[in-house]
Amino acid sequence: MASNVLFGNWQTGSEQSTREGGVMFELAQLDRATRITTCGATGRTGPSYSQCVSVYQNPLQNPDNMYITTSNGIQRFAIRVTGVYEIQAWGAAGASARGSLAYKGGQGAYAWGTFLLTAGTTLNVVIGQAATPTNPGNSRGGGGGGGTFVYINNAVVPLIVAGGGG
Repeated sequence: MASNVLFGNWQTGSEQSTREGGVMFELAQLDRATRITTCGATGRTGPSYSQCVSVYQNPLQNPDNMYITTSNGIQRFAIRVTGVYEIQAWGAAGASARGSLAYKGGQGAYAWGTFLLTAGTTLNVVIGQAATPTNPGNSRGGGGGGGTFVYINNAVVPLIVAGGGG
C-alpha cells in the first residue's frame, strides 16, 4: 500500500535509515494516505502548532483534513470515516559518533498494523526526531533517535510504537 510513499523529508524503505521518524495512516477503501512528519521541528522538543499548520495545509500531506492541533509536541488527528486503517510508523535514526560514518548511528524501528477506527476518534501522534551528531574529534557517541508513538486518548495500550535508533 505505501512501500514507496514520500514522507516529508524522508522516504520509506532503505533510504529512511538516516532520517527522521514519521507515521502514515491510510483508510483501506480509499487510495489516499495522511502523512505525519516532524513538521520541520528539530532537537528534543516536538513541533509547535504553527509549524504543523503550515505543513498540513498542503492537501497532499492531509488529504482528508484530519489534522486538529498540536500541543507540547503531540499532534492530534481526527478519524473522519469509520473503517479499517493501516498505520505505519518509523522511529528516527540515531546520530553518528565523532562526525564519522565509521561510527554510524542505528536505524529507527519500523512498525505497522491494521486497526478498526471509528469516526470521531482522536489519534495522538508523537514523531521521533533525528539525533544530532557529535562534533568531529569528540570521543562521545552520537545521540539516540526519538521513538514514534500513536495512541488514542485514555487508552491503556498504544496502537503503534516504533523505537528510535541508538
